[in-house]
Amino acid sequence: MTSERDFDRLARAWLDLGPDEAPDRVIATVLQAAETTPQVRGRGPRPFRRSNTMTRYVAAAGLAAALILAIGGGLLLTGSKNTPAVVAPSTVPRASTSPDGGAVPAELQARWMGSHRQPLGATAGSSLLIGDKGIALSQSNANENVILNVDASTAGTGHLRLKQPAINRLYCAAGDAGDYTWSLSASGRKLTIAAVSDDCAARPAMLTGTWLQEDCKDTNDNCLGDLDAGTYPSQFITPRLAAGASWQPDYGALTYTVPEGWANSADWPSSFNLVPSSDYAPPVANGQGETYHGIYVFTDPAISSQDLACRAADQPNVGRTVDEMIAFIKTQKGLLAGTPTPIVIDGHDGQSIDLSLSPTWNKACPDMNGVLSVPVLREAGKPDGWDWRMSAPEKWRLILLDLADSNVVAIIIDDSKDASSFDELVSQAMPIVQSFKFK
Repeated sequence: MTSERDFDRLARAWLDLGPDEAPDRVIATVLQAAETTPQVRGRGPRPFRRSNTMTRYVAAAGLAAALILAIGGGLLLTGSKNTPAVVAPSTVPRASTSPDGGAVPAELQARWMGSHRQPLGATAGSSLLIGDKGIALSQSNANENVILNVDASTAGTGHLRLKQPAINRLYCAAGDAGDYTWSLSASGRKLTIAAVSDDCAARPAMLTGTWLQEDCKDTNDNCLGDLDAGTYPSQFITPRLAAGASWQPDYGALTYTVPEGWANSADWPSSFNLVPSSDYAPPVANGQGETYHGIYVFTDPAISSQDLACRAADQPNVGRTVDEMIAFIKTQKGLLAGTPTPIVIDGHDGQSIDLSLSPTWNKACPDMNGVLSVPVLREAGKPDGWDWRMSAPEKWRLILLDLADSNVVAIIIDDSKDASSFDELVSQAMPIVQSFKFK
């Protein structure tokens, strides 16, 4: 499956073997996988206009975690010395069987996104990795930190049989068995798990419910990929992060409703993308190759520095309210700006303005390879934050929305195909934008 990464497969294969120590070649392999696999998600990528490179977040802590997981073959907790609270006892009856069937069905073998589970951080979503012989639960922004690891096998059509291995016994005793049912939506993108019986009282609350398949083409991200028509939560973007606060995952901080034919192509702490599935269809490797034709949401916007070096800095003496930023954008020489219009989304006031590159503009940022461009918005006060620029022949509908408490969010409907497709994109995108709800 595209959502199952090399590090996940290596770690699971190692745990399946259950050895007491790791040979040098295994340690080397896991180290190599860790170097190219995102561990704990940081503040966000730095998407540049025309070179939307996603920064890899491979911290030393994540590398150490990979070593511990490979060498110990056991549980790796997400917390520090504080043990997560055990889920309240369940009323699910005790199981009478143990796993002895065949491999888990191939259609289940993927990474799945779920809502908050009690053992995880206060607002974090959950991530369920299902392999051919087992299931691992982790916090959505720390896939390598396994909270629950359980053996699994098929027990007939639509049934799974679970058994707790000798390792990873924080919540369940070794040998605790469970019987569960599962069903998939017609597209295979939504998984529903229900408990029939379980010896482990804590486990049903961690595993049951609805799970959404993560099928992101960018292997650095945990986005959903192509979507069925319906309403969905975000995983990572945090539009209301207080000034000076450390980022924490906030499941469902943004919810949105899409018709058939749309994809979630990125979900980061400070940015979120929705694009038509037809534009998402071509291969995208690590954020490269995506067509800019969709909806882009950014947190903490500020006006970009207007000096000729296009420095990664905020423009001095420009406030960060909706009115101040719109007023400055209207004066930018490199832009053709329409008339700003008031807009209300989820009860929040903002302004909307259509933008394109001025035909008389003849300058390019140094890192744009000669492409004429104008710095417009960037992540406030972050030299390594997101940075969004205008170039030809694209057109934008820029919406700046005031979420109160000094929180402003930028929503950009960006069409870089050609001017003739902009109106069609706007007509498709605006109902989605109007469906946005901010927690």
